[in-house]
Amino acid sequence: MKWSLKVGPNLKALELVEEKTGRTPAMLLEWPQVHVLVEWVWAAFSVLDKGRQWGFNGPQPILVSEIEAYARLNEIEDRSDLVRYIQTMDGEYLEHHREKLKREQKKHG
Repeated sequence: MKWSLKVGPNLKALELVEEKTGRTPAMLLEWPQVHVLVEWVWAAFSVLDKGRQWGFNGPQPILVSEIEAYARLNEIEDRSDLVRYIQTMDGEYLEHHREKLKREQKKHG
């Protein structure tokens, strides 16, 4: 999650550098592989993230009711684990955005 938040916005540019120079940027070498056993969690987070609410201070937490709806629609039986995994990932996501907002506020005044 942390790598994705840090590098994700620059991924296309890094891949272009690699393509043009033939050298892989260090950040791409650190690209973590998602284990096959947890791909379903990453896929769930990706879908739920697209539906999240945003406020004046940025992204709002993904609601448990949204996770439950996703689990029901996708016939996921282990809902308590899904909630725990999504909330953990979401915590990282929200912390990243809080830190980003703080940096921007310091920069502008």
